[in-house]
Amino acid sequence: MLYSLRNIIGVDYAVEKILKNQGISTIRGYFQNTRTNESRLNLSKRTNLFIGDINFWALQAEFLRIEGIYPEDTIYLIKAGFTNASQVRRSSLEKLQTILPNNSVDELKNLKTSYLHNAKTFDISGFDMNYIQTVASNNLNSKTFLTNSQRNIDQYEDIESILGFSDALSELSKGIVDAQINLNKYSIETQNKILESDELSSLGIHSTWYTIPEVEFELSLEYKLINDTKFKDFVNLNDDQRAKTKPKMVLRPISGVNNLLKKSNGRVKLKIVPVENE
Repeated sequence: MLYSLRNIIGVDYAVEKILKNQGISTIRGYFQNTRTNESRLNLSKRTNLFIGDINFWALQAEFLRIEGIYPEDTIYLIKAGFTNASQVRRSSLEKLQTILPNNSVDELKNLKTSYLHNAKTFDISGFDMNYIQTVASNNLNSKTFLTNSQRNIDQYEDIESILGFSDALSELSKGIVDAQINLNKYSIETQNKILESDELSSLGIHSTWYTIPEVEFELSLEYKLINDTKFKDFVNLNDDQRAKTKPKMVLRPISGVNNLLKKSNGRVKLKIVPVENE
């Protein structure tokens, strides 16, 4: 079974972070915590995520209980009207070939006999199937889409949580420095143990000192220009006020938010080298 929450279509980095804050960090954790209408409503209340999206993701997670099911398969199954994994297992091979045309015959046979991860009975009461079918259709038609929850997160997310370019470079450099410090600590500990042993010391053994000569990075980033204010404030400004706000470039993973002012993808090559003290 796929592990990461990001394999549920519609769950991006921001949604994943919210779910992890609730102790849900895997697909297994998600389907175990969304089996009933009550549990899904409770999750929506705790996270402020739209209940329609929580239900849509829960239905996908239900299908992902089947070993061999892939994210795109769940959308085809939803469009075909399936509402639980057992229905897939009971379907004829001919029907599955019609619903999942991109899968080979062997793959479809495997779906009917592969391992089904245990879970309590899946209750779909409270589902708005019209919304779920609409989101599924949008995904099939455009291959990219946003759920209501993602739109809300995008609009009101705190810009301070997004790394600026200088912040990203600083974090990368800090990681390299920390790695070198840990190597030095290991060498010091080894040398101390040698000095504590008369036998090893008499043999003239010394600890090996490791130095990171240089590190090269090639980063695939989504960079965006935003105004130097929070979205919640920015959307309430008039055109003159927006024009006076200071633009700022920020970085995100390529699958980041979609309604910033301007965005693009690019690659940044970096080389970090040590500088010796004179």
